[in-house]
Amino acid sequence: MVMRRVLLSLCIGALLCAPIVAQDFFVKDWEKTYSTEKQGEMIQHIAVGDLDNDGTLEIVVGLSIRPLAGIQTYAVQILDHRGNKRQRWDSTFPINDVSISDVNDDDVAEILVSGADLHVLSNTAQNLNYPPIGTVVLSALAADMDNDRKKELLVGTRDVICISDTLNWTVSIGTQIKKMLITDLDGDGTPEIVILTRQNVHVLDNNGNKVWVSPGMQNLRDVAVADVDEDRNKEILFSTDNMLILMWEAREDGMQGEIDLGSYAADLLAAEDLDEDGIPEIIVATSKLRLEILDLEGNSLQEYRFEPVGDQDSFADMVVKDMDRDNRVDILLAHSINVRGAASDSLLYFLKNTWRAPPPPKGTEYFNQAVELFDRGEYSTALDVFLQAQAAFAEEGNQEMADECQVYIDQCTTWLTTQTEADSKFSQAEALFNQGDYEEAVTLYEEARTLYEELEDTEKAQACSQRITEIQNMQVPEEEEPVEEPETRGIGLLLVVVVGLLGAAAYVVMKYRKRTRPMEEEKPVEEVEEEITPSDEIREEERKLKAQYVYGEINREEYREKLRKLYES
Repeated sequence: MVMRRVLLSLCIGALLCAPIVAQDFFVKDWEKTYSTEKQGEMIQHIAVGDLDNDGTLEIVVGLSIRPLAGIQTYAVQILDHRGNKRQRWDSTFPINDVSISDVNDDDVAEILVSGADLHVLSNTAQNLNYPPIGTVVLSALAADMDNDRKKELLVGTRDVICISDTLNWTVSIGTQIKKMLITDLDGDGTPEIVILTRQNVHVLDNNGNKVWVSPGMQNLRDVAVADVDEDRNKEILFSTDNMLILMWEAREDGMQGEIDLGSYAADLLAAEDLDEDGIPEIIVATSKLRLEILDLEGNSLQEYRFEPVGDQDSFADMVVKDMDRDNRVDILLAHSINVRGAASDSLLYFLKNTWRAPPPPKGTEYFNQAVELFDRGEYSTALDVFLQAQAAFAEEGNQEMADECQVYIDQCTTWLTTQTEADSKFSQAEALFNQGDYEEAVTLYEEARTLYEELEDTEKAQACSQRITEIQNMQVPEEEEPVEEPETRGIGLLLVVVVGLLGAAAYVVMKYRKRTRPMEEEKPVEEVEEEITPSDEIREEERKLKAQYVYGEINREEYREKLRKLYES
């Protein structure tokens, strides 16, 4: 009977995952059933993680096993990433949840099994015999709650219990816990604990202090977290029995909005960025065997319908994770087949994310290429591509971007015009330089240098400066005779004549005195003559002073003063 239903489900495989729109987010890659002719194996819980550190994710499922004859049992089954069976751990008690984490920080993941107590299994499904909690465990997780690089064990019963060497506390929730999440809600680097019960969502900090409790409701279905308003704080999304999804920040007045699903309730809920645009989508697995993708306003982006096999089929669990390491999240979905109110079989679907962002419009492609060329200084090529982009934007009706292209086109044109002018002036200056017309060459080099500086072409500007310096070093400046006023020149000449006459008169007097003096006075006369007669050095200095005075380098007072000092020295 069980196998007949399984075969029926496989025959209608084409209908099991039928999107209602042409472009798919997800395509069913494979499906598995684990029942046999002797017993039905129903998937109740799913967890995903890399158990053996090989870079490939394994799947762990919690099973309820119903044999054709005998007592109902339970098991934890390890599957590879394609859903094929590997190791197994059997139990006589119901399994409430499974999760995967490296509990003891030995770099090898363990499996946490919540049930009659907490069981910690190895990555090969061997019981590691951890100390019991001593009560029924509904959920269990492990995470570093105090940033000491060691994980705390968090156990959910009717309480939340934190167990580690550094953190040990218990907080009463007062009712059975359906689900726990550990996430950093406020972006402060320290995680919070989000707890779902049937009536409320509770938030605790890492020390067990209550941060927030949602308003009381009835029969909450599932909970997820995502930054829905791009403020870097995560909001809490939870689904209700009256077909709503509520979005809250973890504060009293933190209501962010609601989505009315209209005709169905969200049994399972997740929020992930499916199309790599930085904005999360909401994934809803509904009570009517529909998987729906919604935007944050509640608009349906895609819907997948699954055909029931029994008379009361439902979805048992869902995991949204990148299973094949292609940087796009996929979906594992457990379909519980129920006949006359009892689960008799299940199917596990792997829905691969095949979304590809549509290629950008040609205008955008050309524009991005042109901007890269512009930033590299390839203005001529950039101009051509900007013109192509502008034409493409105009064809697409995007006038704003066409105008943006024009701004770049104007900049490219101005640059190229200035470049052409600067190169022309430099070439002309070089020709004049080679012809020996240095004066005109310097003018053009200076003009070219100014233009190159506007273009920020330091190499060409430096070449112009070097040429100008070279020309200046080649030209020997001619000594110009100072221009004096006629009156000043006349006075200078008159002074020269007077000085000459005085010198001649002094010479005649000295000769006369020498002849009339007695012999015995010759020696003193010679001493006087030796004092008055200038030496060759003094005469040379006197000649230089006269020349400076004649050419206007010094005035009359300076000349007299320097002459006096010369003879007094």
